[in-house]
Amino acid sequence: RPPPPPPRPPPPRSPPRSPPRSPRAAASECDLLLERLRAAFDDTSLRRLLAAGARLEQQMERRPEQWSAEAEVEFRAEMEGARARLRSLRANAPQPAAARPEPPSAFMCPISHELMSDPVVASDGHSYQRSDIESWLEMKGTSPMTGAPLAHSQLYPNFSLRSQIENWREVINAAGKVR
Repeated sequence: RPPPPPPRPPPPRSPPRSPPRSPRAAASECDLLLERLRAAFDDTSLRRLLAAGARLEQQMERRPEQWSAEAEVEFRAEMEGARARLRSLRANAPQPAAARPEPPSAFMCPISHELMSDPVVASDGHSYQRSDIESWLEMKGTSPMTGAPLAHSQLYPNFSLRSQIENWREVINAAGKVR
């Protein structure tokens, strides 16, 4: 017969509570946070510091005897200033990419990855922005898409694609979402 399993250890006890901080320790923590809040001007830092500040505000409410009235007023004013900076950052932030319509991939130059305005067809059968393919052909005689040598370097306007791009722009402009 196998021996019986060893007895289970008792469940871990909750850690002992830390002793209350002295007013001096609380004040130095507050001063350090205020210094960091004043120096923070980016979204991530402000959010992180405001979260720490919210915890400190809760401590102020639980143990008001640790804080001078002046320190509490200064701290709350700095917190409100940091919240205002964060709101301003968010209000002035660029729209997320999802809010701006992306052009169809066929409208994008495969060399520059930008919307074409003067599309041309090369001898490989692919369309490119004229200025981009001309620069490419000055350096190389190969297809940007396949890497194979091009039969010739003549470029032909792609009127059909240009018309489609112009129509797409008109629809987007009419919707108020200019790119």
